[in-house]
Amino acid sequence: MTESEQASLPDDRCPPPGLASRYHRAWTLFARWCAAADLRALPATPLTVAAFLDDHPGSLATHRTRLTAINQAHIVAGWSAPGRSASLRDALSEHRARRRERIARRVETVVPQLPAWGWTRGLFGRRNAALLVLAAAGLTYSQIAVLTQRDLHLGGDQAIIGDRLAVLVATGDSESCPIEVLCRWTDVLRLAPHPAGRGLLEHHLGGRSLPADGLDPAHADLPLFTSFDSRGYTPMHDNMIQWLQPLSATAIATIVAAHLQGPLPVYRSRDAVPIAPRERVNTPPVPEPIELEDTYAAGIAARHRDHQRLNEVDALWDDFDDQVDEVSRMLERALAVANGSLPDSAK
Repeated sequence: MTESEQASLPDDRCPPPGLASRYHRAWTLFARWCAAADLRALPATPLTVAAFLDDHPGSLATHRTRLTAINQAHIVAGWSAPGRSASLRDALSEHRARRRERIARRVETVVPQLPAWGWTRGLFGRRNAALLVLAAAGLTYSQIAVLTQRDLHLGGDQAIIGDRLAVLVATGDSESCPIEVLCRWTDVLRLAPHPAGRGLLEHHLGGRSLPADGLDPAHADLPLFTSFDSRGYTPMHDNMIQWLQPLSATAIATIVAAHLQGPLPVYRSRDAVPIAPRERVNTPPVPEPIELEDTYAAGIAARHRDHQRLNEVDALWDDFDDQVDEVSRMLERALAVANGSLPDSAK
């Protein structure tokens, strides 16, 4: 496209500054289609991009080129790329779609086996189940790692991740339903940043009494998935609360792979194990009684003597104060005489 042709287009149809020239033609086609359909081209939603691709038949290579152009135009303009949604990527890659179907089937059987209660079993079980659900939805590990609590939008029968990176729907199965799995994890996230979060989670998960309150709006900027050590502690920043360390993409990939390949990892419990009291074989010895002298009268007499002595001390202090006052008056008179300021009546 020549510069004169670009100048003749409205601002919303011109390629954004910084977009490589090889993407100009595909972007202009998309922008014109959006204008005709009364839809926004920048930023565009994944649904708008999907409708555009459906309305312009072509080979997979052509669709990939168009999608890349749309994504690059959004990136150079400072917007998130709408073509990164899982549904669009699956539509343009048969291999990826088949792989995601295999992962989804595996996750559907694994998630019900993960613990939701107990300490620390329930803590890691709830988090890892939510990770598996998002991986099955088609999100990459890098996308999951940067999600914040603000990016999770839970409704009655669906969950929207980010800017429609993925849309999950309820299945009705309380154990494997992705909405139920995410809700169980959000109940943990509400308490995790609390100053006493670990103790509260240990109490509620161990006692199966965790409140179903969901996310706290005050924690919207905190990561959606955080790391815990083996004892359930969250890494803190400068000992300040309301700060959680996000899981890295590498850690997420390791967790997901451990659950999709081979036997499931072992979730160990740190619940307190009651110790049965030991039977007493011998009766403990009874100490012999100790006879004490009658010291009550002697104590009363000593207190009486001390009281009298304290009264004498008070009298001595009063006499000392009177002498100090007299000395002070004599000094003041002497200074007045020396300065010549003593009144005649006082001489």
